[in-house]
Amino acid sequence: MGLEKFVKGGMIEFNADVRTEKKALIFDAHNLVFRTLFVAHHEEPLDLEFKYWKTLMLQSINAAVKKFKPSRLILALDKGDSWRKRIYNLYKENRKEGRDESPIDFDKFFPILEEFFAEFKKVFPNAYVLMIEECEGDDIIAVLVKHILPDWECVCISSDRDMYQLYKHSNYQQYDPIKKTIVKCVNPKQYLLVKIIMGDKGDNVPAI
Repeated sequence: MGLEKFVKGGMIEFNADVRTEKKALIFDAHNLVFRTLFVAHHEEPLDLEFKYWKTLMLQSINAAVKKFKPSRLILALDKGDSWRKRIYNLYKENRKEGRDESPIDFDKFFPILEEFFAEFKKVFPNAYVLMIEECEGDDIIAVLVKHILPDWECVCISSDRDMYQLYKHSNYQQYDPIKKTIVKCVNPKQYLLVKIIMGDKGDNVPAI
């Protein structure tokens, strides 16, 4: 798609080398991908090459970079089947049916998605695009917050409430891009317990 044109146009301005404070901006990348994808399809349903989606992706990343002014930019991505499938083989099984019924051609979209992030890494070499086999972006974010960047301020961009449990770490905060506000979670351990008891329909996890 030629991401260089967005860089030259000043669409994303990020230079980690000139920022010394320890602030990491971490995107739950697949959360961002699907939010922008459905908005793009609603506004431009005949955009069969997903060019408008790419624009929305870059605009969203750029807006967060300008807002939080990080010294590290990280995109955490899912890769392959989650390790959770080995424990519970019906994990997210309900999503296949939803994609089959969707007007979006996911068979065409996923190769474009892979190409987008490959080019993103080339155009923005000072950003981190992280993928680990059998891991979801959630897993990567949790490890970053707890083990890799414990002395950094970590701002996660996501509307996913599953990660509220990371508020047990004092270096973590989450920005909900839909509500456009920093999430408040007073008791992350209690929130996790409620999730365990009630299950998660979105992930096809039943209640106890």
